[in-house]
Amino acid sequence: MFLGDSYVSMAVHTQLGLFLTAIVWGAGVALAYDGLRTLRRVMPTPAWLYAAEDLLFWIVEALMIFRLMFKYDDGAIRSYTMFGMILGMALYLWIFGSWLSRIAGKILGFFLDKVKKCLIFAGRLLKILSRPLKRLGKMLKKKELIAKSVEKEVKKG
Repeated sequence: MFLGDSYVSMAVHTQLGLFLTAIVWGAGVALAYDGLRTLRRVMPTPAWLYAAEDLLFWIVEALMIFRLMFKYDDGAIRSYTMFGMILGMALYLWIFGSWLSRIAGKILGFFLDKVKKCLIFAGRLLKILSRPLKRLGKMLKKKELIAKSVEKEVKKG
């Protein structure tokens, strides 16, 4: 394999590919965790759920990372892949982390606010529409009571 002005062995080429893939995966992990943090900021959760979310997130991520390692390097954990993932996470946080999280939080907050307003409107509309049904129910109940009393009188008489 020719790379630049020198020949590179296939093993080194494969390891370089794995290192670059690990950087991308690290950035992906940081992006996913940033999404979870943004969601938590917009919709706060109880402390016990916070810990459960973190645990579940890192279990899923560990399985995905192992899948990556298994696919590219037969499951061997190499220091350069760990370094690549850490580098990918750091680069994501350095380049995108703060402003992307802020923008995503504002967008998500905007949409959640609109959904909340729609749900409040639907609840009010349902309440307004249910009033005539309640009145109709009361009227039918009165007529049923009247019909039962008339029926009793007819049976007596």
